[in-house]
Amino acid sequence: YLNYPYNHIPLERSYNYEPIPNELEAKYHKRILGIEACLWTEFVKNKKTLEWQAFPRVIAIAETGWTPKNKKNFKSFQKRLEKFNQWLDLLEVNYAKKEEYLL
Repeated sequence: YLNYPYNHIPLERSYNYEPIPNELEAKYHKRILGIEACLWTEFVKNKKTLEWQAFPRVIAIAETGWTPKNKKNFKSFQKRLEKFNQWLDLLEVNYAKKEEYLL
């Protein structure tokens, strides 16, 4: 869940999320049409908190949707994320900074 603290679910764990369970037979893999990331808002106080909880986790999880498991690389993702953070800055999104999500 996106609303969990980063010390409970760090960014690398979100990035390494694998939507296809190992025990699922290969013939069913193509039936998985997409992924989702839940953020329960009952305890989200404001927009600033919501953005901090969602970003950059939602970016990491989105990459799971188009990157094959054997091609995923967290260090490479972190480099791409630095560029993406520049865009978030322009949009004035309150995202979690590196020192907050790398625990």
